[in-house]
Amino acid sequence: MKVKMKNLIKNKKIIIMIAVTLVIIISVVLFQLLKEDDIKIKDNIAFEYGEIPSQNLVDYLDFDTLDTNKKNDILNNAILNTVFENKGDLQYPSIGEYKGTINYKGKTTSFVFYIKDTTAPTMINFQPYQFTYIDLVPAYAEIYQASDLSNCVITIDDSSINYGVTGSYEATVKAVDDHSNTFQIKITVLVKEPTLELISSKDITLTVDDTSNVQVNVKGKETQAIFTSSDENIIRVDENGNITAISSGNANITIKANGKEEIVNITVNAKPVVNSGSGSTSSGSSSGSSTSGNTGNSSGSNVSGGSSTGGGESTPSNTCTQRYPAIDNKYFDTYEEAKQYFRETYGALGAGTHNNFGYGTDSCGRYYISSINSY
Repeated sequence: MKVKMKNLIKNKKIIIMIAVTLVIIISVVLFQLLKEDDIKIKDNIAFEYGEIPSQNLVDYLDFDTLDTNKKNDILNNAILNTVFENKGDLQYPSIGEYKGTINYKGKTTSFVFYIKDTTAPTMINFQPYQFTYIDLVPAYAEIYQASDLSNCVITIDDSSINYGVTGSYEATVKAVDDHSNTFQIKITVLVKEPTLELISSKDITLTVDDTSNVQVNVKGKETQAIFTSSDENIIRVDENGNITAISSGNANITIKANGKEEIVNITVNAKPVVNSGSGSTSSGSSSGSSTSGNTGNSSGSNVSGGSSTGGGESTPSNTCTQRYPAIDNKYFDTYEEAKQYFRETYGALGAGTHNNFGYGTDSCGRYYISSINSY
């Protein structure tokens, strides 16, 4: 009985030893097979939205545990296949999960990869400073635009700005796309006093029935000035500053905008008398004609300040009318003469400053400079 038990125990030991040996052999074989034929896929393979997924095996495989020869063998013999569709007419796929395979030594390994949007929006023509006027909130939605492949929303945090008080303030511009990628930056907002700048002269002289224009530059919440005549029996003005002389006298044009005020003084003269003759308009004791500036005992046709041939109407120089006041009270026969005078008198104001001029013609066809503008 004892001998039988010893033999049984001995047989069990042999069986266990055989089993252990088989496990070791199988493990070594499997390890060698894995080492020779299996490849390892990277974890969490992802590409940025807007890119075409890579066709390079290096971007999909983990080569950290392989020697150089094995790595080169895989790169030279493995076949990569990725399956994706581009988004509409675009050259890149939509955000999402996609599948791929790698075939190596007759064995196919499947994997997944992702298209993700992880890029924040970028600002277009970003402006770090904004200038505005009291009670005028800038049109931030028009000023700040962002570029992103996904839909993007821009918000402005201007809660620290008091638009009713001049000063320098800070605001925050934030752009967020559909995937919560965020771009955020501070800007400086300067609130200034509104302005009302009178461009034309403060003193204008007209003749009855003349027209002119009061030009102003308005900056602030109100962009249009209000024009008012102190006496519409003498001068009338419309909403654009166009004035018409009604009768002789003195009146004012008051211009208001954004709490600012300017006054233009208008003098309206009566129309001068225009004389005409046909060689002799009055009779006397002797015949002949004379012009103003010649004296004698004869009485004939007299014309003051102009010329007459005795057969038609003359236009004295003091009856020529113009729409705008003439700068320096200068008149020119041609536009080129007016331009030459402007260049010689007002053409240069120093480096970085330039002038141009407005001009008009009076009823006699003469040119004159009506305004000088710097820029």
